[in-house]
Amino acid sequence: MKCNNNNMFPLLVSLLLIHCFINLPQTTLAYKAGTPFQILPCNETNPRQLYTIKNEGTFSQIFIGRGKDPNNNDVVDSAGGTAGSSPHIWSQDNSQINQHWLIEKHSNNNYKLIANGNTTGYVCLAASVNLFASGITLVSCNLDQANWVYDENIGTFSINGSNPNVKQRMCLDAGTDISYLNCQQPPLNAHAYCNPNIGAEERAKDLVSRLELPEKAMNLNNQNPGVRRLGLLPFQFSEALHGIVANCGATAKNQQDGSNSTGCATSFPHALLLGSSFNRTLWSKVGETISTEGRALNNQGVAGLAFWAPDINLFRDPRWGRGQETPGLVYFSLFINIQYIKHFP
Repeated sequence: MKCNNNNMFPLLVSLLLIHCFINLPQTTLAYKAGTPFQILPCNETNPRQLYTIKNEGTFSQIFIGRGKDPNNNDVVDSAGGTAGSSPHIWSQDNSQINQHWLIEKHSNNNYKLIANGNTTGYVCLAASVNLFASGITLVSCNLDQANWVYDENIGTFSINGSNPNVKQRMCLDAGTDISYLNCQQPPLNAHAYCNPNIGAEERAKDLVSRLELPEKAMNLNNQNPGVRRLGLLPFQFSEALHGIVANCGATAKNQQDGSNSTGCATSFPHALLLGSSFNRTLWSKVGETISTEGRALNNQGVAGLAFWAPDINLFRDPRWGRGQETPGLVYFSLFINIQYIKHFP
């Protein structure tokens, strides 16, 4: 692949996104804990765009639904309260600081929604970009995008849309179903990145060209939101240093070979102990097993397809405190890790 160095990283990221997400079946978003927020054209009849600010003394909570939603205990949760976090729906709990907001009211009904009672830095709720179905994130409160217009009578938080010639406002939306935004249906199926019959590099370039800078940045971290307006779901990372770290999958009892599976991934000895075996064949078998189990758990929606493993650092100093995660010295970090990695296509 030949490409400009400045474009290499987002290009590789988008290739990964294309491979893992775009051709997957889309599922309907449920109104459940963990559902992310987005902006959609304002609709006063949609309870997922109606909010009530309740003052709890030193902080406020933002309830979803205005009493019209089946679950009146849904609130806006900051999901960590740091810049780049992707707020989501959660059940109301006064003890959770992620649900504590400082509400600053400015002129013309402009509001700033400051996360975690301003205990994790001056970051505010904001749209990543002011485009249809864009995700919600936390940014510095000094940025213009952190300003919302709150209609106290109706309960909507709104911003101006991206087109200055169209007087349509976009509202904070708590997970209205947009699963129709996928590569199998209009309008996205007309884009080059959705076409499986053209080369991966061409698809990647087309996808990158449609991403706004904030969207690129938001998707370069472990807790990424995806880009739902383009049909990209969040990209899931999993841990696999000495076995897949994930919930168990389905059990499989009374197999033809007489075996029974708990559906749980195998936990192998840690990397330093495996390195001490001086056995490259063993290391290869471990990598092969982890790869197979990772794919099986991914097929069940339990684990991702990208794994934090192996650790290629050297064990130089025990004060680091994580030496057991490495195979040991140079020889093992080079040759044994190769035996592990080659099983992850």
